Amino acid sequence: MAEVDVIASSVMRRLEPFWPLIFASIYAYFLAFIMPLDVFKDREHYLDYATEPGLSMLDYWLQGFLPVLFNEPLFLIVNYVPGLFLSGPAVLEALIFSFSFLGAYCVLSSNPRLLVWMVLILLLPQVLKNYVMQLRQGYALSLFLYGWFFCRGVNRWLVIAMAPFLHASFFIVLAFMVAYQSFTFLRIRYWLVPLLIGAIAASSTFLIIEVASLLGVRQGERYANAVVHVSGKAFVFWFVVFCIFMAQSKSWVVRHGLEISFVAMYLGLYFMSPLAGRVFESVLPLVLIAGLSLQGRSFLIFASMFLIYFFGHYFLASREVLFGVGVAL
Repeated sequence: MAEVDVIASSVMRRLEPFWPLIFASIYAYFLAFIMPLDVFKDREHYLDYATEPGLSMLDYWLQGFLPVLFNEPLFLIVNYVPGLFLSGPAVLEALIFSFSFLGAYCVLSSNPRLLVWMVLILLLPQVLKNYVMQLRQGYALSLFLYGWFFCRGVNRWLVIAMAPFLHASFFIVLAFMVAYQSFTFLRIRYWLVPLLIGAIAASSTFLIIEVASLLGVRQGERYANAVVHVSGKAFVFWFVVFCIFMAQSKSWVVRHGLEISFVAMYLGLYFMSPLAGRVFESVLPLVLIAGLSLQGRSFLIFASMFLIYFFGHYFLASREVLFGVGVAL
């Protein structure tokens, strides 16, 4: 019996480097080929893009150069190229598999020692819906995560800079990343930088929407007259997380300064902009991964909060079709 345990332990150790690859493959295959294409919200819309992406490209082109540039042209291209060889549904399946695999692999390989926690991040409704409903954002998120975890130097910025051309929310993320880098370059105190990011977010809400409208971004009109309806519960939750992050050692805060600044960005936008949640979803995996790197009592507190956050969202959405991402049949 002892020999069997030793052999099993040895096999598990040898497989450990491959667990992210295995789980990412299962995750992507299930989303792309097991789940029906027509049970999720907006799938008909994405099937249209997969079938006739050239029509959308032509429509934006007729509006001018700026609408072409700022209305996610890379998303249209990644639909157009495989569409030369595959049917519309097959294009959609191929894209969902490719990008969900890439995103899952990036998350899972970021900390293989906490593999179970990384799987929970991928199953979190705000993350999962990027690969079943908000596909543009899911594609962009995967590219962003690849640049974040696997690229360095100039290449990192080049890859991350491509994400906004898949989903426009990353223009806002990229702008705050540039602001953060500017503050650090100016040698502003490390604890002050996230506070400045939050203040900029709170004061730039109207500017963001106005610039989006001027550039012809399709979301500009949708959010121009939108009214913010929030309960404040999410603000309290993420404010507590922000305080936990800021209470860590100087080395931890500096190492995860961008992730902390993303939380500050969300808090700044929360009461002011209808874009707050959508933009924060674009960086949520990074914030959660950073939180799970905490040690000691801070880890226990954050992990407990994450579990409440995880199961709470599923409980609140339990009465909706497919937890809020499905269409009524």
